[in-house]
Amino acid sequence: MISAAIITLNEESNIGDCIESVRALCDDIVVLDSGSSDRTREIAEEKGARVFTQSYLGDGPQKNRAVELAASDWVLSIDADERATPELCAQIRALDVTNAEPDAYRLRRKTYIGNRWIAHNGWYPDRIVRLFDRRKAAFTNRYGHARVEGGKVTDLDGDLLHYSFDDIAQLIYGQKFAIRDALAFYEQGKTSGPVKPVLHGIWGTFRSLVLRGGCLQGIDGFTVAMSSGLKSYMKYAILNEMHRDPEALASYRKKYGRLIGEKK
Repeated sequence: MISAAIITLNEESNIGDCIESVRALCDDIVVLDSGSSDRTREIAEEKGARVFTQSYLGDGPQKNRAVELAASDWVLSIDADERATPELCAQIRALDVTNAEPDAYRLRRKTYIGNRWIAHNGWYPDRIVRLFDRRKAAFTNRYGHARVEGGKVTDLDGDLLHYSFDDIAQLIYGQKFAIRDALAFYEQGKTSGPVKPVLHGIWGTFRSLVLRGGCLQGIDGFTVAMSSGLKSYMKYAILNEMHRDPEALASYRKKYGRLIGEKK
């Protein structure tokens, strides 16, 4: 048996399709919500998921808590804006996980802006470990984006579809996550001088556009590259501001502390 574990916050537009994509694969579906103000929890319950509530602990701790609530030791951790393809589900169903030599499986992820798949900019195959034996592997204890570590890992060829952005405007709006990352960095004791934002911004754009082939993606590739550079710049510029100006730090915490409960 395989369980699905999903963490949510205001995902009413996504959670139903996410659950449907894994229904044929997972006998048990856990949704751990961090205080949605929309119908996320109601929709998840209507779709047959077991729904729990937990104040946001950070990406890694929150996902590990969802995994703990699963009925099976083998867990597929999937985000609400992701969909498991039928091909991926078939490939996983063919596995004998109870006698599997690997302790975890790494999946490919296809990220979209609207209905446009971004095949370059380092966005594909974007391999991530999402199917694993919780007795052997777990998410790192990171407040920001966490990854699964532990055990022997094998790659699968199936794809997760990642509908992260509805359009380019939402991609740019995603710059708010620079604030979230800066807050997390501050709490971790990290610092930033005046030069670091500039260097990170230039490097982020160059890496996405040139080294990761964004120039082959057309205007979307250029947009993603510019957005990547801007996010890198803003993350360290905001971190610098937090250390220079206690009033700015207090303002960020008051206005944007809720972002720490959100994810891309």
